[in-house]
Amino acid sequence: NPGVSGKLFMSAPGSFIEFDLPTGLSRVIRPSGSAFSPSLDGQEFVLTNQFVAGLDAGDDREEVVFFGRDGRSSSRFLQLDAFGGIPLLSPNKQYVLVEWHSIDFGDAGGVSVPTVFARDGSIVRRFEGYKNDYAWFPDGDILLSRGDSFYRATATGSAAPQLIARA
Repeated sequence: NPGVSGKLFMSAPGSFIEFDLPTGLSRVIRPSGSAFSPSLDGQEFVLTNQFVAGLDAGDDREEVVFFGRDGRSSSRFLQLDAFGGIPLLSPNKQYVLVEWHSIDFGDAGGVSVPTVFARDGSIVRRFEGYKNDYAWFPDGDILLSRGDSFYRATATGSAAPQLIARA
């Protein structure tokens, strides 16, 4: 592939694959989870995966796994209930932003909301009332949407997200 450079990371049935564009060679990084994404620099990945701890449905957990390009896990954490959407690593790789559905949100009533977790699994911030369309800005702020509007928020703290545009 003359003139093509870089790598493509993709999910295939049962695997995450790194595809080298110049050579056309691929390699399996690790067995697949439910959803995954690479860090902005492509050196680390995050995935969500269902983890069944017991026979009762109430024992089900979801896990978030952080791993390097060698496929080895660097850390992981378990949470009750379910993750959805694509987990996204923050630019500094200290947080993961993911849709989380929990029955313990109080006023949120068990709806899915974008949630920021630290690498140890602690909840840093939840964004009740916002859609599960989200992204990281390169500076570590978060892009959120609600209705026909887009908002910018900090990953930590409690300042209200700021309106930046209407569609």
